[in-house]
This record gives sequence, C-alpha cells and structure tokens, in this order.
Amino acid sequence: MHSDVSWLTVVRRLPFTIALAVALVVVGATTGSLWGRASDKSWYRDVAFGLPALREGRWWTPVTSAFIEPGPWLYLLALVAVVVGMGWAEWQLGTVRAVPVGVGGHLISCLLTVVLLWLLSSEVTSWRWAEQLADSRGTGVGALVVSAVAVASATVRSPWRLRVRVLLGAIVSVAFLFQGTLASVQYVLAAVIMLIVGEKFFATNERGWVPRTRREVRMLGCAALLIIAGANLLVFLFPGSGPLGPTDSGDDSVFTMLIGLAVNVLIADQLRRGKRWAWWVAVVIGALNVIVTVLAVFLVIFTDVSTEG
Repeated sequence: MHSDVSWLTVVRRLPFTIALAVALVVVGATTGSLWGRASDKSWYRDVAFGLPALREGRWWTPVTSAFIEPGPWLYLLALVAVVVGMGWAEWQLGTVRAVPVGVGGHLISCLLTVVLLWLLSSEVTSWRWAEQLADSRGTGVGALVVSAVAVASATVRSPWRLRVRVLLGAIVSVAFLFQGTLASVQYVLAAVIMLIVGEKFFATNERGWVPRTRREVRMLGCAALLIIAGANLLVFLFPGSGPLGPTDSGDDSVFTMLIGLAVNVLIADQLRRGKRWAWWVAVVIGALNVIVTVLAVFLVIFTDVSTEG
C-alpha cells in the first residue's frame, strides 16, 4: 500500500518529467533515431537546430530539436538526465515553475548560441571551431535539463546548494572543452544564464555564490582536482575535437595517464582530509590550468594555432 501511494505521489508531482521521457522514447522509436544516427536520416535537416536552419527559415527547429538525440547511446544518457535532473528540478520547483524555466532556458540558449557562433565565425576571429559549428546542426534535450537544474539549485540549502552547482558546472565544462559540439555551447549558455535567473528570482533560503565554510572550500578544491582527473581520463579514452582543438592524447601512454590520474586523486583525497600542503598544491595546479586555458583560447581565437590534448 505504501509503495502504491509513493508511486502515485511521484506521478502526481512529476508529470512533465514523465511526459518528456515518454516523448523521447516514442519520437526516437518512430523516427528510427533510437537505433541509428539521427544525422543520417532524411528528415534531420527539417528538425535539427542551428544557424543554417534559421537561415533556411526553419524557425520551429529550436522546439523540434529537443525531442531528438544524435545517436542511440545518447538517448540513454538523455533519459537518465531527464529522469534524474529534470525530475529533481520539477520536484524542487513544482511543475508550474519547472516547465517555463526548462523550456524558456532551452529556447533562450538556442537563440543565443546562434548569435554567438555567428559573431565568432565572422572575420574578426580565425576560430575554425566556431566556423565549423556555425555551419552545423544539433539536437538534444540537454539544455532544457541544464536550465531547470541550474534554477532549482537556488532553492536548496548548503552544502547541497554548492554541490549541485559544482556537479552541474563539471558536466557542462567537460562537455564543452573536450567535445565542443553545438549542444555543449547551449549547455554553457543555459547554465550561466539560468544560474543567474535562479539566484535572482528563485532563491529562498540562501543567496550568493561563494562557499560558506572551510569544509565547502575544501570540497570545491577537491571537486576541481577530480574534474581535471576525470577530464584527462575521458580525453584519453574518447578523444574528440573541442574549442581548443583536437583533444587526443598524442603519444601519452596508459601508464603516464594512470600516474597523472592517481596523483590528482591522491591530492584531492588529502585536500578533503584538510591537509594544508594539499591545498597549496591544488591552488598551483588550478592556477596553471587557468593560465594555460586562457592562453590557449587567445591563441586559437586570434591566430591559426591549434592546440592538442
């Protein structure tokens, strides 16, 4: 009896999440994109979003693109994101607020992505990545989920407030820097815009962005090191082409990758335990990563340099 009531409660409180998950499966099965690449289908250009689509007058694509995933395995990730991410956001915000937040964030990020890529692919820069994306099309429900989670994070108390935002930022950052797809640009814009919207209009118990305790500061540093370690592992296993150029590991061996991974995890664990030396090592590693990234972005955008790894 208790289980029945619980399921009824879930259905009553998460109608949009359930409907969205069902819609993804139904559309995927109907169109065949559930077991084949969507971009290979004859109808793809009619539903996928991007600068070319808007130039061709396909104004409906910001909506239709949300119900199509690029490939079969991405449908699995999308369903997990919808059930976990959108489900949590709808539970926190309520359906009446979660729907406009998610849909609105998705549409805004779509349009801003087009404008941004149009500007970056102009003659002002020589960013080949931006030029390639400006000619591409994309699909996916990710920006909708990111928007809802970003806003919902403003409604929870510390330490979960920071934890949710760090996790969201980690996922979005890794997707953007090391995959660099049209969808990943939408994730970044959706996260930034909707975090601000959430803090401004939806925050109830707390306000602000900075950690409130030493423990939260340590947690943030620990998370940053784990993100770096995880990103290096993903790049080694699944090389791609991000905004900073190809992300393949070059001649790095498995042994070298594992050593770097172990060092980062070890320092992160010691930082979690409150070791002072680990904090200073984390600061140095973080500063070096920021400097290298900023320098790489400048070189890639304004010169013909292409970074690797």
